[in-house]
Amino acid sequence: MPETATKARFNGHSMVGALERVMVCSPRTAGWNQPEPAARWQELGFHHAPDFAKAQAQHEALCRELKAAGAELVEMPAASDLSLDAVYAHDASLATDHGLIVMRPGKPNRVAEGPAHAAFCETLEIETLCWSAAAIAPTQKASSRCAMFCRPRASKFFPRHCPTVPAHPRACI
Repeated sequence: MPETATKARFNGHSMVGALERVMVCSPRTAGWNQPEPAARWQELGFHHAPDFAKAQAQHEALCRELKAAGAELVEMPAASDLSLDAVYAHDASLATDHGLIVMRPGKPNRVAEGPAHAAFCETLEIETLCWSAAAIAPTQKASSRCAMFCRPRASKFFPRHCPTVPAHPRACI
């Protein structure tokens, strides 16, 4: 695939380059406007009850700024297992120039976000390169001493192989 086609779909190696495509999760998508999820704010470590109207307005202002800067926005779809914390979309995955690395956020209520990011990104033709062992897909296997499960194609981008399992056929970070 030509690099220009890849760049049009995703980018992530630069922390200072122009944003091309940004995944966002609005307070509405994260359930801030729904009584049951919003009532869980204390157990999630929020310092006060969420103000849906204010947060949604701030989110919409941020989206306007991102669009004005030339970024394409993609909105995470709502899902019943997302928590109020899902608005912090940068925590559950790491975008690279070659695909997505699925992370495992530290809070138990956020574990579902990584797989949700992976599933959504696949619909955008963004390949999932790796799953952290803690966020591993239930159908996949990783060495108990290996930090990442990576698709075989990932070895092209991450050539260092898992040092703990010499015959490990998959690249590990």
